[in-house]
Amino acid sequence: GIEQAISIVLAPHYSTFSIKAYNDRAIRLSKEIGGPVIEPIEQWYDEPKFISYWADQIKETFTEIDNKEKAVVIFLAHSLPEKIIAAGDPYVEQLKHTADLIAEAANIQKYTIGWQSA
Repeated sequence: GIEQAISIVLAPHYSTFSIKAYNDRAIRLSKEIGGPVIEPIEQWYDEPKFISYWADQIKETFTEIDNKEKAVVIFLAHSLPEKIIAAGDPYVEQLKHTADLIAEAANIQKYTIGWQSA
């Protein structure tokens, strides 16, 4: 049987509110049933291929935009409860870092992060 497994949540930024909770639950339940040892991948927000994929998508989109000098890219993400952020969760800083990396790779001068709720 399977003795070891990898857990990857398809959200690149780590948060105790989501990624940690999901991985902890998978690890706990696997132990309870005598399942495989689970090795979680907790974050992948700065993986070069992830950055280059989104930079390429933005560059392609920009070829279709008039007045490029006026365009602003908004990197949109789900918001977190303020108490999670205040407790030192790295989510916001990781999002900012991802936006910086993608903007640099796509040669985007004007960008910001927008927040949405579920």
